[in-house]
Amino acid sequence: MLKIPHTNLTFFRYKVKIELSFSGDRISSDGGLLLLRELDSQLNLLSSVSNCIYDKRDHRYTDHSVKELLTQRVFQIAAGYED
Repeated sequence: MLKIPHTNLTFFRYKVKIELSFSGDRISSDGGLLLLRELDSQLNLLSSVSNCIYDKRDHRYTDHSVKELLTQRVFQIAAGYED
């Protein structure tokens, strides 16, 4: 198994240092989604893309916006849950 030393990470907006340890390989595979969420909050990429999608659904009968659906799908694929 590849050994990766501890590393420190500073989140963009809050300037908070977080210590990462990659020794818990069986704990969770979804930790990278936090970084993806932070990156999207900085770039507003999913908001920009969702604004380009025309939503022809009747809004009286919808619970989730196009941005919410797009965000769910992109994060789902990024986490390896394609289906």
